[in-house]
Amino acid sequence: MSEYLQVNSTATGTNKQVNVRILTPEEITNKQITLDFIPASPESVVVLPAGSVVQQFGIDYIIIDNLLLWGNLGLDGVLDASDTLFLFY
Repeated sequence: MSEYLQVNSTATGTNKQVNVRILTPEEITNKQITLDFIPASPESVVVLPAGSVVQQFGIDYIIIDNLLLWGNLGLDGVLDASDTLFLFY
């Protein structure tokens, strides 16, 4: 399941879109999710598991085209089906 929110920051003058994803058993098995977009700058996508801390690109996850992958990276073995991921871009 995927939902989108628009977040506006008057302090920084920036707009961020937030994609809220609830992970499925298939996504956990595959250790990846398909994004609804191809980010222009993958390292600028912020990944925040609910109840956790912001994850680091290249250490905890990577993004290739429209795939967010975490196999053999920091999120491997940490995420479970029905966990919520907040993706800020």
